[in-house]
Amino acid sequence: PGQGVTVAPPTNVRRGVGSGPTSEYENTHPVRSYLWRHRVGSIVSALSIFLGLAWVAPLAASLGVGGGFYNAVHSAYRIVCDQIPERSAQLGGLPVCLCWRCTAIYGGSLFLGVLYTVGRDRKIGWLDWLKSSISAPMLLLYVLPLTLDGLSHAAGWRSGIADANSSDFWLSWGMFSADWWLRIITALVATIGAVKFLCPRLDKLGSVY
Repeated sequence: PGQGVTVAPPTNVRRGVGSGPTSEYENTHPVRSYLWRHRVGSIVSALSIFLGLAWVAPLAASLGVGGGFYNAVHSAYRIVCDQIPERSAQLGGLPVCLCWRCTAIYGGSLFLGVLYTVGRDRKIGWLDWLKSSISAPMLLLYVLPLTLDGLSHAAGWRSGIADANSSDFWLSWGMFSADWWLRIITALVATIGAVKFLCPRLDKLGSVY
């Protein structure tokens, strides 16, 4: 009694929602903190590797240095792509592991994500259209053309695989045919919506960092 007692602060205090990360939190969650601080770089790196493997694998196999590697990558990417050969680019006589639509989706996400980041950090005015956030209903409008394009094939409303190699511009699935252009353009439109919807929200969530 009468003597001051120093009480050590608790070491397991939870960080409040919306509050800045303390040094203790950073030290106890190093991987999570690093990835969040470098979230843009992490996403860009992951997309670059994912997209690059799809194109490097057939090229390596055509050079005779990676047949097993190509088979492994091609099988793994089947989870995210239907991989119809007539709808994929060809490298060395082998189809790329992602079809044109998926290539446009992931490639567009990578390119537009980098544009968004550069426009945000360097305050580039002509990129303001990409930096402005959109609502979920507006995102659905961006995705609608891609959905209609996919459903029209699935429902049999458009020509099927029997005409995939046709010389007719409207029936063929080859490069520069109507189908090729529709798959790429609708995928890019959907990707623009995804970037405008997701990136501003990621920035808002990461503002405490």
